[in-house]
Amino acid sequence: MDETEVSVDETTTRPVKLRAGDTVKVSLNVHMSSGSSWHLVGATPVNLEFLGSEVAQPQTQAQNSSAGMVGLREVQVFRFKAVSKGDVSLEFRKARPWEK
Repeated sequence: MDETEVSVDETTTRPVKLRAGDTVKVSLNVHMSSGSSWHLVGATPVNLEFLGSEVAQPQTQAQNSSAGMVGLREVQVFRFKAVSKGDVSLEFRKARPWEK
């Protein structure tokens, strides 16, 4: 059985079905120059393995703008791998680390 990658973003409202070995890519819009970033609320569920996160510019914006410009929209991407069966809910919150 082939492993697949499922992509979701902040507009996704439907449940996502994964099989063990599948990955889910969560893409969230952010302006990193404002100091805000997305953080997973709570611990990673036991039936998911956190694979890492990265920040990138959307493809079209990267082609049409200068790197390092303040105020550009970026996408913060989180990747998880399904390791076992079960239902999970992931909640992300955008915040500045120095603010309460």
